[in-house]
Amino acid sequence: MCTRFDPREGMETLRGCWSTALDPMAYAADDPRNARVVIDACKPFNRRDSFPIVVRASKEVEDLVRRKFADLLPR
Repeated sequence: MCTRFDPREGMETLRGCWSTALDPMAYAADDPRNARVVIDACKPFNRRDSFPIVVRASKEVEDLVRRKFADLLPR
C-alpha cells in the first residue's frame, strides 16, 4: 500500500455511512452513522506496463521462513 497509494488522488472520506449500534464508532445510539475512508492502492492502470514489479524474497529465503515458522504460518 505504501508504494501504490497517492494521498492526493487515492483517498475518499465518506461521512454519514449507515452502521449499527454494535459499531463502537457510531456516534449516537439513535443515529448509528459513522465515517469511512476508501483507499485506492491499486497499480495505476495507465502505468501498468512500466510500474515496478512486486518485490519478493527468493525461494530459498521463503522456504527457510516457512520451515522456521511452520506452526505459525498458513499453508
